[in-house]
Formats: sequence, C-alpha cells, structure tokens
Amino acid sequence: VEWLTFYLAESDWKHARDLCVTEAEYADVDAKQAAQRKANIAAAKEAGDFKKAAKLAEADDEKDDVAQAEEAHTEKSRQDWLAYYIEVSDYSKAVGMCITPEEEAAVDEKFEAKRVAYVAEMCKQGKFHVAKQYALNEE
Repeated sequence: VEWLTFYLAESDWKHARDLCVTEAEYADVDAKQAAQRKANIAAAKEAGDFKKAAKLAEADDEKDDVAQAEEAHTEKSRQDWLAYYIEVSDYSKAVGMCITPEEEAAVDEKFEAKRVAYVAEMCKQGKFHVAKQYALNEE
C-alpha cells in the first residue's frame, strides 16, 4: 500500500496499476488519473495551448469544451485587438478586425467622434489651419 500511495502521489499510473489488488484500488487509480488529466486540460486551456488540451481530451464533452474555449479565446483576442486599434487611431486595422456590419458602423462612429473632438480642440487652440484639414464642412 505504501508503494501504491507513492506512485499515486507521483502520478505514475502504470506502476500504480501494477500494484493494485482490489477493484477499489483500480477504480481509485483510474479516478485519480482522470482527475489529473482533467486538471492538465484545464491548465493547457488556461495557458492558451488548445492543441495540447484537445490532445488530452478524451470524451466528446471534453473535446467540445476545449473547442468552445478556443473559440472564446480567439474572439476575445479579436475584440482586444479591435479595441487597441481604436485606441491608437489605426482605422484600417480596426475595420479589418470587424466581422459584422454593426461592428464596422461602431468603428466608424468612434472614429468620427475622435475626428470631431480633434477639430474642436484645434479650433480651441487657435490652430484653424489644422482644424480645416480635418473638417468635413464649415462646422
């Protein structure tokens, strides 16, 4: 029992199974191995290593969970890049990150608001020649 406990603690499933005598011991090894595999899947997903997580997934629900996590990670990354490009005023890259007409319209709206605010600030500072470059009308 001491060696079985040692191998379980070391996650050495093969040697642990070799020492099992009862069905309960086999079930315990199997349960601990499955728990370790699930923890490894969770760690791989957390690290963004979805290939490793998919390789470790055995059951269909685990595979679906990994696929959904990867899709959510990809979508969050896209949204983060979209927000970054809006923040740094890179219109072409911001529009390139859009996947719906509604997102593109929102980007247009945000850039128009930035343009209007910039024109107003230039007028406030008396830099009318700069403001005129960005003005679309006699505002």
